[in-house]
Formats: sequence, C-alpha cells, structure tokens
Amino acid sequence: LRGVAFAGRVATDPVLTFLETQRWFGLHGHAAIDGANLDVDGRAADLFRAMQIDANASLAGSSLAVLRPFLGERYAEPRAFRAQGHVRIDAGRYSLTEAQARVGATDLAGELAWSRSGSRHTVRAHVKSQAADLADLLWLAGQPTADITTAAAGRAASRRPGDRDIFAAARDLDADLAFEAARFHAAELRPLQSLKLRAELAAGRLAVSDLDVGWAGGHSSGRIGLDLRQPLATVDASLHTRGVRVESLFAAQEEKKRITGLLDGQLALKASGNTTEALWASAAGTGSVHLSDGTISSLLDAELGLEGGKLVRTLLSGVDFLPLPCAAASVEVTGGRARIRSLVVDSANTRTTGSGTIDLRDAVIDLVL
Repeated sequence: LRGVAFAGRVATDPVLTFLETQRWFGLHGHAAIDGANLDVDGRAADLFRAMQIDANASLAGSSLAVLRPFLGERYAEPRAFRAQGHVRIDAGRYSLTEAQARVGATDLAGELAWSRSGSRHTVRAHVKSQAADLADLLWLAGQPTADITTAAAGRAASRRPGDRDIFAAARDLDADLAFEAARFHAAELRPLQSLKLRAELAAGRLAVSDLDVGWAGGHSSGRIGLDLRQPLATVDASLHTRGVRVESLFAAQEEKKRITGLLDGQLALKASGNTTEALWASAAGTGSVHLSDGTISSLLDAELGLEGGKLVRTLLSGVDFLPLPCAAASVEVTGGRARIRSLVVDSANTRTTGSGTIDLRDAVIDLVL
C-alpha cells in the first residue's frame, strides 16, 4: 500500500461495497505492517470511493513506518508503542475517540479529529497524560530525539534571512488543541515538571490560554496571541512566574557558591515577522524578576563585593550562608535588545547593583556590577 509492505487476513460479511453505496459490512482482521501490528473490529463501506470506517482499532510495534502513506517519512529510531481507540472515517473526516496510547515512558489518553475537506484543514486534539517525556512526543512527530537542544541550535544557525514563512502551514489551518501532563520530563530541561495548555486557531488568529508550566517547584502561567491575517505575523505574549526555587535551577552548582530563594517574575513581549530571526529582532516589551526568602553563600557574597579580606576569612573558616532578603531586576526590550533598567542583590553584608544589555538575537550579555 503506497510502498508499505503488509500481510494479514480479514473476515467480512458476505457482501462488500466499493463505490458510493452507503451500505455497511462488518469486518474483523489483523495485519503485520512494517514494524507494527494492526487489529480492527467493526464495519466499513465503499472502500474505493467515499470510504467509511467505524471500528475499534489497535496498533502496536516499534516503528511508525506503517503511517508513512498518511504522514510521510518517519524518523527511523525504533521505540515501543501501543495505541487503541475507536476510529471513524467519513467524507474526508477522520476521528479517534476513547483513545489510549503508550509510547516509551509516555501515556496518552483523549480524542483526535481532523478533516481534509474544503480549502482549510481542521484539527481537534484533547489529550491528557499522567507522565509524558518530550523525547517520546518528538518521536511521535517524526523528529530526532537525540541531543534535542543541539539539533535545534543547528537548525536555527542554518537559517538565513529570507527563509520561508514559519507560519505558512498555520495560515490554512483551524485547530482546537488541549494538552495536560501531570508530570512532564525533558532531559535537557530538568527543572520542567508539568505542562498544561489550551490553544484555538481560527481564521488566522491563534489564542493560547490556560498555559501553565510547572518547573523548579513553581509555576509560570500566561497567554500567547498570534495574528496571521496580515502578511507579517504578529505575536503578543505575557507570562507570570511564581514560587520557582532558584536552587533547583542550578542543581549542579557548587554547594559553597549556592543561592536559594523563591523567584517571582513577569514578562510581556510583542513581536512581528515570519521568521525566527525577524521575531527576535522586532521583540519589544518589559520584564522583571524578584527573589525573596533567600540565602547566599558567604564565599559568593565576598566574590560579588570584591572583598579580599572576607574572601580569605571564608576560605579559612569555612562557608556559611547569609540571609538574602531581596534580589531584583527589571528590563526593557526594544528592537531585540533588553536593557537592564535596574538590578540589585541585597544580602546581609553586601549591596550589589548593576546595569547592562542583553542581545536576544545573538545571545550576548554586556553587564556591569
């Protein structure tokens, strides 16, 4: 079937229908298809034209090559998976309800629906997970899972001004998406703990609401808006962070230079453009962070203050931890550059202030303390 080899057997009712009869017949079958096994039990009609299917189905194996005729070539890395649910196909509309799946360490449950009829494609997906791994989800999407951050950086570096519109596919799509993972794991983002979002894309406007990212013991929540109705896309986003444990962000840091505390923050950004580079270059907005109920090691405190005497005493007598009642920073973003309007770290012994800029396009920091 379209280059995918399969073998199996199917039992059906005595009469089969092929061309626009709208007459159902029962079927029950099994097939081994290129690294996966498919079982189907239900009914079908008009197999060759205006095909209809209404059946329970299960698919299990270690390869998604079976879906190549529908989704294109898949990434070749093998990974154990199993999925089952109720499949309905009718007049270019596809749906999977009562769905349950496991891919690697990820479990998924919910419903999917998509349509290829008309000038616009429509997608609906409401999925929940008790435990999800980003590597498993990328594998489902047909993307390499090894060294995710390096691969992403390589793709970004290879882009040039004038590259294709990154929103091209979304301009002809309507979507209703909801995803919730009670536990969310990503090897390169270890502080990440959970994820919840709801997104609606209709007539060229995307609204991401109910966004909540659990990380480092706290949460970041907010909204994202995307307007695709004009030649240049515009993005408007706001994010509020609360209760993040700073020490969880730097788990590998030396104990003698450790900072602890609760981090709260706010960020509001706007940007326009059809490429990643254009969005970074046009970014504008404000942001602020505030650390409370913290501590700072006496060694790091002495280094920040360039106090040689305290540094020597700490090295001789040992490191202790000083109260850090307040640390805060605020930035103003214009043209892809964030100007640090104020920065203060106020420990029991030392008050440190700073200023500088952060170039968001080239990831360059110029900071004076």
